Amino acid sequence: MQTKNYLVAVRDRRYEYLARLLAKDGAEVRTWGDRPVFGIKNTPELSLLTQPVSLILPFNAGCDQQTEVVSELPEGSTVFGGKFCIFAERLAAEKNISCVNLLEDSIYNRMGALATAEGALAEAILHTPAVINGSQVLITGFGAVAKASARLFSAVGAKVSVAARKASARAEAEALGYTPLSLPITESGLYSLIINTVPSPDVLSAEVISSLPGSPVILELASGKDNIDPDACAERGLVLLRLPSLPGRTAPESAAIYIRDAIYRSRKAPQNT
Repeated sequence: MQTKNYLVAVRDRRYEYLARLLAKDGAEVRTWGDRPVFGIKNTPELSLLTQPVSLILPFNAGCDQQTEVVSELPEGSTVFGGKFCIFAERLAAEKNISCVNLLEDSIYNRMGALATAEGALAEAILHTPAVINGSQVLITGFGAVAKASARLFSAVGAKVSVAARKASARAEAEALGYTPLSLPITESGLYSLIINTVPSPDVLSAEVISSLPGSPVILELASGKDNIDPDACAERGLVLLRLPSLPGRTAPESAAIYIRDAIYRSRKAPQNT
């Protein structure tokens, strides 16, 4: 069942914008949680709902929250979010609830990567002691966010190196004018900035961090909390910036538009049940 009755879980500013955008489009919109949005009614408890709704969860909602939400929503509802755990998906199937992973939308991923890269550039400008132009920048991984970051930092004059596991990714990076490196990192140049996009503790391990020359600022863009050891950075006196949900901080309105458009695109496709 498809409904224009939306319930938005507001985690950061992009979801505030999203609620307003949906309301402007003529949908019936309420927020859920302890972060109300001016001018939009709030639903304090999901258990009070009696009619199917379309609930929009933050992409990083954990399995416990996903399962709790599905257990409390009325049958026939839809939940939009990131990747859903198997327990939430099984319960949703029992209740005829659709779980839609918006991160499978290629257009959203491309636009979200651009917003993340712009946010990373903004943070780099604020937290590095020298201009980006002419600086040595290392980017780990070569997925959508890494590619957008490499392109943007190169455009402002940085000398970009890309460390990737796959030979095909390194070849692509080299063809685009970046210096290719292998993962895991066995030798490192004198970088002023390192941008991590790989959700793995093996990429920037304590051993790698201890061997880094100079004092690079490290931007953590990958998902997860345990990719980079903060103690290892502290021992070296390195600045580590964890930047989850970066578009929600630096480009919330644009990020909200990307989420809204992905939802609308999913409405035109068969729903997973």
